[in-house]
Amino acid sequence: MTIQRTNRYLIAGLVVSVAVNLVMGGFIIGRLNHPGQMVRAGMMGAMVKIAQKLPAEDRDLLKSALKTAKPDLEQAMENRRQAQQSIKTALMTEPFDNKQFQAGLDQLSSSTDQGRDRLHDMILDLAPRFSPEGRKIIAQMRSKDSGQNRRALDMIESKLNTP
Repeated sequence: MTIQRTNRYLIAGLVVSVAVNLVMGGFIIGRLNHPGQMVRAGMMGAMVKIAQKLPAEDRDLLKSALKTAKPDLEQAMENRRQAQQSIKTALMTEPFDNKQFQAGLDQLSSSTDQGRDRLHDMILDLAPRFSPEGRKIIAQMRSKDSGQNRRALDMIESKLNTP
């Protein structure tokens, strides 16, 4: 290799290294400033918050139940991913096929129900075995309404009203 070619590789390596370090640094700083914020909202996010607050004995019960439910939950997540891909494909295909689009939406609804139902079954099984303190934590988490969905609808509406 010539010196000029070596310099190009070194410069390219340096650029890639700097980019990776910036991304990782941003990730680490974000995690330190906002721990737990990487988890999406919704049922799984609520489960993470509940798990963090449960007493140790209840956490152990939840851990065991989650280990049993994990294959079903992973399958539901994979089905949801496939449904989202089907919807994307239907929306981008010309000519547009409304039946294909509807099938993707139905698949998405079914996979969402599948995961939610499995989590509900798990909680139904666990609730009688949880301590009173653990059940109180679940009740408090389930009753919180941050108004996030209403704010999102308001934001969408305002964007639609903007010329």
